[in-house]
Amino acid sequence: MNRYLLLLLAGILMQAGNVFAQELAQATDERTAGTGSACAARTAPSDLVRFYPNPVTNKLYITPAEEMNNVLFYVTDARGRMVVNEMIPNLPAGQAFSYSFDALPAGVYVVMLQAENKLITQRIMVQ
Repeated sequence: MNRYLLLLLAGILMQAGNVFAQELAQATDERTAGTGSACAARTAPSDLVRFYPNPVTNKLYITPAEEMNNVLFYVTDARGRMVVNEMIPNLPAGQAFSYSFDALPAGVYVVMLQAENKLITQRIMVQ
């Protein structure tokens, strides 16, 4: 991943600070079933992306409702450390993208997808 993008993400997260954490906590508390996400545009979560299964045992599947291009895919651990950062060139609508969590220890993680002007987050549990 490009150093500029990492610095940009760090700046965004630092700027958002506690507001981001509070909104994320509220959004995940409201959606403990595991199918929702939060978005900066406040669009209904199930209308954007589906994350499943939650809890994750080995692979997380991500299925967008509409095509997404040049998606930044991030995963942070419970301490806020970035453990995954990848660029996904294309996520076709209705087709599942899978990511293996086998290398990560059990715990709570936050998955973030950033594309265009949307930031979609989902708290997941890895068993």
